[in-house]
Amino acid sequence: MKAYINYPDPHITLHFDDNCSEIQKRRKPDQRVVAITDSTVREVLMDFINDKYRFGSDSEINDLWLDINVDNQKYGEALVIVIHAVIRQKYTRLNRVLPLPCEKEH
Repeated sequence: MKAYINYPDPHITLHFDDNCSEIQKRRKPDQRVVAITDSTVREVLMDFINDKYRFGSDSEINDLWLDINVDNQKYGEALVIVIHAVIRQKYTRLNRVLPLPCEKEH
């Protein structure tokens, strides 16, 4: 599962199909990708809590992909919700969005 977080155009999309065309369209050179596995969940959550991943309008920090590889899909979705709850405290633009499944995958 992958999740795409966009800050300037606030939205978070969940992608369950690695072949989704939206995943390829939103890749850019030097794209920020945060890998999450069962063994790295705590570390990654602490990185978000400690503001390691910043967001802004500059192309280097305007979006981020979460590459989530955990045992349970619902657990992966819950991780996105928790990360969203953490980052929206600082980045209020993200307050008005909910993580939603990619429309292209239906």
